[in-house]
Amino acid sequence: MTAADHLTADTLRYENRANPEIGALAVAQIRAYLQDNNFDAAFGLLDEEADILAGQRDELENELALSAASNMENAAFLELAFDPSFQLQTTTAEYAFAARLIDLGFPDRATILLTSRPEAGFDTRRQELLATAFLASGQPGSAREVLEGVAGNQAELLRLAADDLSAGDQVSADLSIGEEQPASQWRRGAWQELLQSDDTLLQAASSAVNDNAITDLDDQEPLASGRNLAEEASRTRDLLDALLQRFQTPEPL
Repeated sequence: MTAADHLTADTLRYENRANPEIGALAVAQIRAYLQDNNFDAAFGLLDEEADILAGQRDELENELALSAASNMENAAFLELAFDPSFQLQTTTAEYAFAARLIDLGFPDRATILLTSRPEAGFDTRRQELLATAFLASGQPGSAREVLEGVAGNQAELLRLAADDLSAGDQVSADLSIGEEQPASQWRRGAWQELLQSDDTLLQAASSAVNDNAITDLDDQEPLASGRNLAEEASRTRDLLDALLQRFQTPEPL
């Protein structure tokens, strides 16, 4: 759909709110936005038409999540993945998000995602992703534990990687002196400790992780609060860009 097509569809939806077929038009628009990787427009339309999408909302949210995991820019994806208000609807979406988080160097967030729904069970794919996240976090023992009883080539490769990491950790332990470095604190998610770090980038990132407040639009002062939201989003994107520059994406196992 072209921009003109979307404008026409917007007009039709506005002028025919009582028509039950309008929901199908909204669905088509959302999927067209996804084809163009226009995630802001897709999410915006999904929220705008929540009342007419009804039972299709979960399906569309899952499509949005899978597309975001595959096609969204790194900084925007991380902003979404760390958004406490965004909930993944399916196991498939969880796995896609977890894999991308690990690839981008955020295994701790992937671990939280993979263990947040115990009722979903632990199939082979979840166990392998968890093991990969533990390895990326420097926890070979946890990786071996989660792989207990799992068969297959991928599981065996992960066990070998855990053995190699354990051997390397022992050498590092024998040679290490002094205090733990900020990069190591970052890998194990020591956010409170990093707040006291001399590394300003990691200090800012830890502050953002510890800040769970959700900024909302103030209906009484929409312009001012909207400007604040835009500035906050800009700061978050700048921070994520800086982190991605600092930490190289790990090679996939």
